[in-house]
Amino acid sequence: MEKTQLIYYFRKYSTPIFLLILLIIPGVSFAVPSLDALTVTTGAAGEQKWSITIQALVLMTVITLLPSMLLMMTSFTRIIIVLHQCSPFNSTSELIGS
Repeated sequence: MEKTQLIYYFRKYSTPIFLLILLIIPGVSFAVPSLDALTVTTGAAGEQKWSITIQALVLMTVITLLPSMLLMMTSFTRIIIVLHQCSPFNSTSELIGS
């Protein structure tokens, strides 16, 4: 087989084979038994045990929201301090700043 003919066959059949592999891989991954994603089991004493995926979801949510909550509380505190320090103007000399 010549080199040009080999390159022709490679170009001709590589794309369909690649697409076939891409179609088969998800089917193989669905055939593997997986963990139950959303499970909450209740123990004998009434305690609840959450699955790892729910715990991870809650942890990621908290980690995502904490910085924004911290910034909101910080700016609110600063606004309250500034508004508390402001007093109503009693005379025009305070307005001018002299």
